[in-house]
Amino acid sequence: MEIREILKQEKKQLKRCEHVLTNAKVLYWKNDYKIEKTDLTIEENEELLNRIILRHKIGELNKAINGALVQRLQQAALDPKPYMKNYWNEIIEGFANTKNAYTTPHSFSRDFFDR
Repeated sequence: MEIREILKQEKKQLKRCEHVLTNAKVLYWKNDYKIEKTDLTIEENEELLNRIILRHKIGELNKAINGALVQRLQQAALDPKPYMKNYWNEIIEGFANTKNAYTTPHSFSRDFFDR
């Protein structure tokens, strides 16, 4: 009986995963703000799936960076809130100052990584 229950639970989870992958809602914002359902299991949408995975990895990296910064500030007996706000404001200003005028393929990397 226990194996049947485990199998039933696994099938239920698999069904949920399949539903998420075949009915993923993706927001397209380049021309107009629209939400479309996309099937992430087909090869045509592999690039989109890779971008979603990359954004998740970037989010995880941001969490790790923020955690390390907050920890260091707390070790120095400083309130992390104003420092973190200034840190992210500077990042946002840096992106805003570029005005998306990348004339060569390497312009973006020069702006953000070669300093």
